[in-house]
Amino acid sequence: TAIVSDHEDLRHLRTRRLLNEGLWVLGRVEGRRPARGPMSLSRLATLPLIVTSRPNALRAILDEALAAAGLAWKPVIESNSARLSIALAESGAGWAVLPYSGAHRVLREKQLAGFPIEDLTVDWVLVSHRAQPSTPPTLRLQGLLEETLRRATGMTDWRLDETLRLTNAQKPGSDPGS
Repeated sequence: TAIVSDHEDLRHLRTRRLLNEGLWVLGRVEGRRPARGPMSLSRLATLPLIVTSRPNALRAILDEALAAAGLAWKPVIESNSARLSIALAESGAGWAVLPYSGAHRVLREKQLAGFPIEDLTVDWVLVSHRAQPSTPPTLRLQGLLEETLRRATGMTDWRLDETLRLTNAQKPGSDPGS
């Protein structure tokens, strides 16, 4: 059982959609504060970006969106660590592109300026192998993950799958994946 982006190859897996969250860009703002609100892809492409390396799903989402918009860009740094990406952005090395879940603490603590990227999101799914039956411990883990998401605080940019919202009063012992 794992949580992965729906941008992965999921053909051999059972899936359960969990949530959708926006991608954000975080960086130091020197001098004048930029405009509030979402950042356009055209503005994003002009920034020195710190992004995940290929073949990471978040990178694929970003690459596809920029290519579809006909925008050329080149990252200044590639890092698959959210913590390192944030530290690099704090040092002024560039602007980190992260999902809201990786950025929310920095945003809340106002360590960096942050902007949602216009119309750029990632869907997260709970997966398990189709050929392996779900065991009671696996089902308990899935239920715990779903309950943790329902109770998450401070994650205002998360859009939980509607079935997770509706199962908030789920009975103990029931199959959370059904």
